[in-house]
Amino acid sequence: APPQSRSGHVTSRALHVTLAPGDNGANFRCEAAPARQGAPPTRSAPVRLRVIFPAQSVSISVSPREPRPGHALSLTCRAGPAHPAPELTWIRPG
Repeated sequence: APPQSRSGHVTSRALHVTLAPGDNGANFRCEAAPARQGAPPTRSAPVRLRVIFPAQSVSISVSPREPRPGHALSLTCRAGPAHPAPELTWIRPG
């Protein structure tokens, strides 16, 4: 982390993180500990990350596997993981 800085009575320190989809839901906490003995106790502030990322995979399954004319067919599209959950749309070109 970069060094902390001070502006008036406010001290700050940044933390730079390169996020990945697995960081969704990660918890971080900043603690402000007393700089001298006898000062008020440590305070902290938590944050939980909501990392937005597209679906990592999309697949289609066909049932029955060998469709025949006149029979019903089921196509199932599965996408994920993603955040937020994707909106799936079927498109038939032409």
